[in-house]
Amino acid sequence: MGDIIKVVFAMIIYLYMLTIVTNAVTICDSDQDCRRYRCDPPEYPRCLGILCKCVYVSG
Repeated sequence: MGDIIKVVFAMIIYLYMLTIVTNAVTICDSDQDCRRYRCDPPEYPRCLGILCKCVYVSG
């Protein structure tokens, strides 16, 4: 029983850390710097100001 609780606790910590890493801020100078920034389709990563953001690009 104690081992199950340890495994569940470790999974919670792992998922929490994964969430923090995937929501990290990416500083950019151009759209080329945002290639590794993840966005859900149909949005694409673009450099807006100095930060990468997900933007809907039509056409």
